Amino acid sequence: MKSRTAACVWCFFLGGIGAHKFYLGQTGMGLLYLCFCWTGIPPVVAFIEFFLMAFTSEDSFNQKYNFTAMMMGRQSAGATQNVTIQMDRQALGVPQQTKSAAEQIAQLSDLHTKGAISDEEFHNLKQKALTQERTQV
Repeated sequence: MKSRTAACVWCFFLGGIGAHKFYLGQTGMGLLYLCFCWTGIPPVVAFIEFFLMAFTSEDSFNQKYNFTAMMMGRQSAGATQNVTIQMDRQALGVPQQTKSAAEQIAQLSDLHTKGAISDEEFHNLKQKALTQERTQV
């Protein structure tokens, strides 16, 4: 995730050559700043951008520059919640749609790869899925 403080520092000290644009992942704009830095226009624009970034809220900054990272975090958090709800339904005896052990393990593996569940949680849930498969057969 990009830091608003770091972006402001880059913008203040090296904004005239577009360093803050490179930091924020806007390579095309960074190259424009670099190409036209000799004109004096990019340093003036960077000075204005410095104040805009400095006085914007953290949420606004994150929404603009860290949107992808935030969405990835929400997806993995939602997936973890989904597995927890499924396990709670099983504990309460609520009927649910049955998935094969292979489908459940594939879903758990995906969550484990994304970092949504730990190694221990993955192992325990995998064993539970295999045990359920054996008892249903």
